[in-house]
Amino acid sequence: MFYDQRGSGLSRRHNKEVYTGTQLFIDDLEAVIKYYRRQPDQKVILMGHSWGAMLATAYINDHPDEVRGAVLMEPGGLTWHDAEEYIKRCRNLEWFDETSNDYVYLDQILTGHDHIALDYKAALQGAADFSKGNRVGNPGPSPFWRKGAVCNSAAFEYVRNHPFDFTTNLRQFTTKVLFVYSELNEAYGKAYAQSVSSAYPNVQLEEVSGTGHEIPYFGWDRFYPIARTYLDTLK
Repeated sequence: MFYDQRGSGLSRRHNKEVYTGTQLFIDDLEAVIKYYRRQPDQKVILMGHSWGAMLATAYINDHPDEVRGAVLMEPGGLTWHDAEEYIKRCRNLEWFDETSNDYVYLDQILTGHDHIALDYKAALQGAADFSKGNRVGNPGPSPFWRKGAVCNSAAFEYVRNHPFDFTTNLRQFTTKVLFVYSELNEAYGKAYAQSVSSAYPNVQLEEVSGTGHEIPYFGWDRFYPIARTYLDTLK
């Protein structure tokens, strides 16, 4: 199943003070799993992309005995140090390019500080990841639900002051994990994928050709057979 995380997509919006840390999102995922479990001891298979892959890892780190398998697509980093460095590599602002225009346009043209206006600004700002020459390898925009601007801002503010590490207990999870990265994401690459995935003791590392960071959308036809083969091994 797929769900919209707290404060994002079509989920209810909250004020900034609600977001008290990364554990909040882990607890939300745990609550979703408990709600949909058919049996108390049923293990789950997690699939996540980008932040979703980071969150899946955080859950595995806390509950290694409750997970049957995992498919992770280009998590930004499993520690805040790695994630912060990756985010910096993704941004290549230059004067007068489309990315810079996206950022400047927000403050000059658009006003308003309610959730609707802030989410709209966040969506425009996110266009940088699809602009011409973007470093993450996306050829154009992909569909998305509303971005959660307040949620995103509060989360970044928290982790800057309270850096996370989702790898402290991963060695306890010995089941094979499928870890995929894209061919065209210049900010990621094989070396970084190897470094990030090494936190897991048992990894199947795969490159998805012909796509950038938005693997589930632009690279689905090439990603699906890899994921299906891995999932079949978990039966």
